Amino acid sequence: MQPTTRRNQLIALSLALAATAGALLFAFDRQPGVAAESAPAPVAPRPAAAATLELSSGARAPLAAAEAAPEVLEASLERFAPGAYLRYHLESRSLTDGLGDERTKAQSIELLLESELELNVLAVRGDERALALSFRAPRFEQSVGGQATEGAAAAFAAVLASRVELRVNRTGEVLGYRFAPDIDARSRNFVRALIATLQPRVVEPLTSEWRVEGEDANGRSIATYRLIDASERRVQLERTAREPLRPEGWTMPLPTISGGARFTFLRELGFVESLELDETSRIDAPDLGWKLDVRQTATLRLVGARQGEAGEYDWEAPWSSAASDADRELQSAEAYEAQVRAALEGKSLADLLAMLRDILASGGASDPRMIEARELLAALLRLHPELLDEVAQLLLDGKLAPDLAAELIGCVGRCGTEQAQALLARWIADEATRDDLRSGSLFALVSTQTPGAAAIDAVSSAMTNSSGEFASAAALMLGVLSNRSGGELGNRALDSLRDWEDEARDRGELLAWLAALGNSGSPQIVPLVRPYLTDEDELVRDSAVDALRLVATLEAIELTAERSREDNSVRVRASAASGLVARFAPAARTAVAQMLRTEPSSDIRRSLIENLGTQLSYDLVAAELLNHSAQNDPLAELRQLAAQQLQGPSNS
Repeated sequence: MQPTTRRNQLIALSLALAATAGALLFAFDRQPGVAAESAPAPVAPRPAAAATLELSSGARAPLAAAEAAPEVLEASLERFAPGAYLRYHLESRSLTDGLGDERTKAQSIELLLESELELNVLAVRGDERALALSFRAPRFEQSVGGQATEGAAAAFAAVLASRVELRVNRTGEVLGYRFAPDIDARSRNFVRALIATLQPRVVEPLTSEWRVEGEDANGRSIATYRLIDASERRVQLERTAREPLRPEGWTMPLPTISGGARFTFLRELGFVESLELDETSRIDAPDLGWKLDVRQTATLRLVGARQGEAGEYDWEAPWSSAASDADRELQSAEAYEAQVRAALEGKSLADLLAMLRDILASGGASDPRMIEARELLAALLRLHPELLDEVAQLLLDGKLAPDLAAELIGCVGRCGTEQAQALLARWIADEATRDDLRSGSLFALVSTQTPGAAAIDAVSSAMTNSSGEFASAAALMLGVLSNRSGGELGNRALDSLRDWEDEARDRGELLAWLAALGNSGSPQIVPLVRPYLTDEDELVRDSAVDALRLVATLEAIELTAERSREDNSVRVRASAASGLVARFAPAARTAVAQMLRTEPSSDIRRSLIENLGTQLSYDLVAAELLNHSAQNDPLAELRQLAAQQLQGPSNS
């Protein structure tokens, strides 16, 4: 498993279970699978000119309005279409308790959300609806270990205040999302998990019990529903169980979920009138020394409804999948390709080289415009591989300015096609190639996302047959290519590095060899690195510790933790601290906790505290570790720093 995969599994699991209960209002399916005979024209809400219906805000608001004028209520709600506006009151609370290694308390986090929740029906197309969901003036409180985290609460309240668009079908399945551009990937995942918490899936004709499998931000699960009561006006149902399904490659334990939720639907309205949630999720992983209990409660009540005017609505803008990785761009690969082709329309190789030359002259290689220019030139070479011969001749002639030549070689690497890699490989392997062109070709492979056999073999040959800095650079690049290739090609690169050990030691390149192994991130390097962790040379030990930083195994964590406790070098212990604090496994967190208590170097403790501060928003244990430092670090300066980190970026 790749090092980030296991970490992301634990983060996703913690976020999904610790997310405060959210709400989404779902259409009630009257005739599943049957599209409307004529869908209304795509429209979007404008501020309502006049409300045709406004419900009172009492605890039984919809009932009170119905009793006063049932024919008005039915007539108005039956016409709910694009431009419809619904207002709910939401209160939710979650309490998370965790146990760490040795069953000692690791963290306790409480989240409270109270908000008016507004929903607008944007458009209807067949059996799909586009909805806009907004939390108005949300009150969000978070406490960790009994202490309020005001900065984190303010940041999350700001996320909630941003409008989210949803595309749902009539059974309540979320088909897509649209977020404001400034909402980052982590916040998008949090909002997805929040919305999914109360997602009901309804079918009709109703039966006494049914099971629905679905996928949301928390993964795939099977939910069991039971019909409580059904009348012409209302339907009451209950979610009695949820069973998470184990995804392929998942190694973490799955939660056990007890309790459930009760929903009331208004048939005329087609949306939830009220709901109550009381659910507990438990994870127990004795092998990992980890336990997590989360109890969530929530109530949602409809307090207002009206029909407003509507305008045009764009269905075709890109949607992100309900179950997609939020780190992906919202646009599909096809949409991106279309944009690139449009941007390249009428542009030649000479035009793009002139663009690069102008940017280098005015802003240099760090100019933000350079990003787009590089992408365009790489795409041009990918779409028109015949241009590679012209590029090769330009670079061989040596008439381009050095900075422009370097950019052009980099674009060949970014292009990444088989032909492009073959061109770079030929220059890397040929010792007669001009030095600047040969080294530029080597470093251009950093931009190649899927290296092939030609690139790996050329770099391996350069490492073995070259000397000096170029051989070391080739070894470092071979480690990167091993990590990026994986499978048989990745093992081929790693085998070449393994065979280079004796030569690297004889040539005084042992540090470069260890760094190259570290770039691979493969568990196979652990037995190769282990002997050097206790080497007499401080620099060798430091490089050996750093080589384990990407290896996601318990053995690698334990070896790193051992150096953090036993090495007499501040430099080595600092590298160990850096490798441990970046990991989220219980064993690594236990080692970090010990360093915060016993590490004599205040600089190392400072670094740990600063790193933990960046992890507060997605790791539950980080807050507990910071809280301990805020109370117990021997230096007042570091106690203050830890307290500031707990309050979040706005207060630090």
